[in-house]
Amino acid sequence: MLYLAGLSTNGSDKAEISNADAAEVFSSIENVIRYEFQSGTVTDVIGSDFDLTDGGNITADTFTLTVGGQEYAGTVDAENPNKVYFDSGAYSVEYQVSGDTETLVWSINRPVESAAGVTLSYNLTLVNKSTEPGDHTAKINEKATVTYKPTTGGDVTETFPVPQVTYNVPEPTPEPAQDALRFEPNAEGATGATPSVTDDEYATVTVSENGFALDGYEFAGWNTAADGSGTAYAPGDPYTLTDADDVLYAQWKKVEEPTKPVEEKPADTTEQKDGDSTLPSTGDIAGMTAGAVAFAGAAAAGIGATLKRRR
Repeated sequence: MLYLAGLSTNGSDKAEISNADAAEVFSSIENVIRYEFQSGTVTDVIGSDFDLTDGGNITADTFTLTVGGQEYAGTVDAENPNKVYFDSGAYSVEYQVSGDTETLVWSINRPVESAAGVTLSYNLTLVNKSTEPGDHTAKINEKATVTYKPTTGGDVTETFPVPQVTYNVPEPTPEPAQDALRFEPNAEGATGATPSVTDDEYATVTVSENGFALDGYEFAGWNTAADGSGTAYAPGDPYTLTDADDVLYAQWKKVEEPTKPVEEKPADTTEQKDGDSTLPSTGDIAGMTAGAVAFAGAAAAGIGATLKRRR
C-alpha cells in the first residue's frame, strides 16, 4: 500500500489508496503539468499580400516541423500532393486553395508537451508589394486559430495574434542625364558631317573620325576652342562628357601648292671680235684643254712657216 497525504478535499483527512490508484492519480497530474493539449488543429489563412513560396509545387521540404528542438522529415501524401505527413502521421499539414485564398491546415495528433514546443516553418513570398517609396506593413496571415482538446477535457478555440512584416521601398534612383559631344566644321565652305556622340552625363566617349572636308585644306585634329587655343584631341582619343556644352572644333591646315622646277637658261652664242681672232662669247681659253691649246699653236706655226717660204 502507498500512503499519500493531502489528497482529500479539506486537506486534513488522510487516506490510504492502492498502488494502481496512485499511478492513475500521478498520470493525471503529469498530463496537466506536461502537456498543453492532447490534440488539435491549427488553421492559418495566409495574408492576401503573400503566396506560399512552393504553393504550386508542394514537396517534402516545403514545410519544416520541429518538436522540442528535433526536426522531423516530411513525406508527401501519395493521394494528395498538397498534404505532408511528419513522424509517422503524428503531424500533418495540408495546403488548401479557394479562389485567391490560401490556407494551411495543421493537424496535431499527439499531446504537446509544455517543455517541448511544436514549430511549423515555411516560406512566403510577398507578391503584392507596394511601389510607393517609404515603409509599408503587410499581414503575414489574415487569421490563424487553434482548436484543441486540453488535458482537462472539452474543446477550446483560440485565435493567434496576426503577425506583420514591415518593408521599405527606396526612393527610385533618377535616370542619369543624357549628354552629347558635338563636332563643328569650324570653317565656311566646309562640306560633310560628323555625327554627335551621345551617352550619360560624365561618361567617357571616343572622339570620332573627321567627316568634314574643306577645299584647299587638310584636317589637323579637333580642339575645344575654335581658334585652337584649347585642348587638342585626335580621332580615337577618350573624352569625358561634362554637364556643360561639349563641342570639338575641326582644325584645318592649308595645303601648299607644289614648287615648280627652275628652267635653265640656254647658252649665249653671240660672237665677239678680239683683233683678228673670232671666239665664242662663252669661250674661255683658260678653260680649254691642253690638247686644244697645243693644236691651235701648231696650226699658227704652220701658217707662219708657209708664208716664209714664199718670200
